[in-house]
Amino acid sequence: MFQTAAAVSIAISSSTIGPYLYVDLQDGFEGFRTYVYLEDSLVYRGAPETDPLTGLASGLELMGRSSVVEIRVRVPEISVDSTFSVDMQAGEFLGIGITGDGELVRRLSLVHSGVPFGYD
Repeated sequence: MFQTAAAVSIAISSSTIGPYLYVDLQDGFEGFRTYVYLEDSLVYRGAPETDPLTGLASGLELMGRSSVVEIRVRVPEISVDSTFSVDMQAGEFLGIGITGDGELVRRLSLVHSGVPFGYD
């Protein structure tokens, strides 16, 4: 009886745990209010600042419900609001940076990787 209950418990818990996505907010974050959504759920709210030595502003560990997830990043102060799909089977590490031409036009840059980003 105990082995059956344990097996059911393991089956239930393994079916509810999705793949993980590691999101690094990287270059270009200058203390702007930033919101990150995973499948329409707010998963991060803060004002990250990129460390000039490492290029990292903040790191997030997110759990998806499927291998393809939708990520939305809003930075209202600089009019950035982008939504994109990420296939976690192509790599579980995502780097998001803010790039732009001067102060007027800014956009997100994405780097999708199968290996963790190295920060010195």
